[in-house]
Amino acid sequence: MPLASLLDQSKPVLVAVSGGADSVALLHRLLRSGYRCTVAHCNFHLRGEESDRDEAFVRDLCRRLDVELLVAHFDTKAHAAANHQSIEMAARELRYEWFAKILDQRGIQAVAVAHHADDAAETTLLNMTRGTGLRGLTGMKPKVGRVVRPMLNFSRADIENYCRANKLDYVDDSSNASDDYARNKIRHHVIPALKGINPSFLATMRANADHLQGVYEIFLSQVADFVRTHVRTAPGGDIHIDADALRAQAASEPFLYEILTPKGFSPRQVADIARRVDERQSGKVFLAADNRVVVDRASVILTPKPDQKAATLVAVFGKTGGEALAPLHVVVSVFDVGEGFAPSRDPMVQHLDAASLAFPLTLRRWRKGDTFRPLGMRGEKKLSDFFVDRKMSLPQKEQAAVIVSADGRVASVVAMRIDDRCKVGPHTRRVVEVRLVKE
Repeated sequence: MPLASLLDQSKPVLVAVSGGADSVALLHRLLRSGYRCTVAHCNFHLRGEESDRDEAFVRDLCRRLDVELLVAHFDTKAHAAANHQSIEMAARELRYEWFAKILDQRGIQAVAVAHHADDAAETTLLNMTRGTGLRGLTGMKPKVGRVVRPMLNFSRADIENYCRANKLDYVDDSSNASDDYARNKIRHHVIPALKGINPSFLATMRANADHLQGVYEIFLSQVADFVRTHVRTAPGGDIHIDADALRAQAASEPFLYEILTPKGFSPRQVADIARRVDERQSGKVFLAADNRVVVDRASVILTPKPDQKAATLVAVFGKTGGEALAPLHVVVSVFDVGEGFAPSRDPMVQHLDAASLAFPLTLRRWRKGDTFRPLGMRGEKKLSDFFVDRKMSLPQKEQAAVIVSADGRVASVVAMRIDDRCKVGPHTRRVVEVRLVKE
């Protein structure tokens, strides 16, 4: 792809230079084309003296070319351990976060990285071995946000020939020779075998990726239509994906993959969720790092993972005020009323006869074994059965809160039903108002 289609020549460019042939060739090409470059070099301290050797080489290179150099030192192993990441993922996260800071601080248009055709093919094959959706087969893109890849049309052999022709020195990373990494196994064994079958393998992979990118963009438009029509956000923030609409698709899994993998769910989890939707199996819970999916009767429900501290929070109310119970904001107030007072018909507002209650009142999550006498009924009912009758999903049940009188009775299931013994009657003179406020 022409440089002019990726970068504005009137603006500076940040160039990621490791010291290897590909990044040295990239820097040389940009400088020769008239771009104003600042070099960024990352020392990940993963290869001992060799890491320091690479840094020294890049420092000398920038001095000879009279190019500004920025260097960052990272404790990559510590970062990987702290975040439960692979070394490769940790290094990627560290360098791109640093690049983004430089771009923001200096107003630089983009960072140029030296990924080439071999890298793109390796990434696609690696995605296939680990499991991927259509997106993972579309290969590396020349430009994603503020990251540009001007070398994707060149193979590793092309780049090494370029360095020889222009008498460019570079350093070799000894870890590239090891088969300890999955990428290196693909590089050393799989791609050479595929090139033996098709000498134009890299060009074929690039053409395949371009074709799949077009197909993927068509599919994404279908996903967007599906989301607009069949995905809704409930008042509490839970996301409901219509299960019948999923089953009406030729295949539900690709749609779920695009919706759920950005939320941290693995391809294997998505496949299991899709199977349960297709087979109408409900009640299963799937957990990601920060989110949770519940396969319910009518919906696939996506919610943030419950906060156990919030779930056990107890807030005590006096006679004249209230406190917040995340993610609910419940205000309790007590006031006098005259004859003819009518309880609110707003489901978010409940009125209780203060004379039927013992203070202080407690706001808490419902518990297994809780019972009450639903308004209009004569007998006791377990809250768990009450929720079943209302066909409430698991996330909705977990969000249910109750107001408990000091004598232990459940006086109200907030925003749902009050206890019949606490209802406002003709002799009520003082009222407790329970108001659920939506933030």
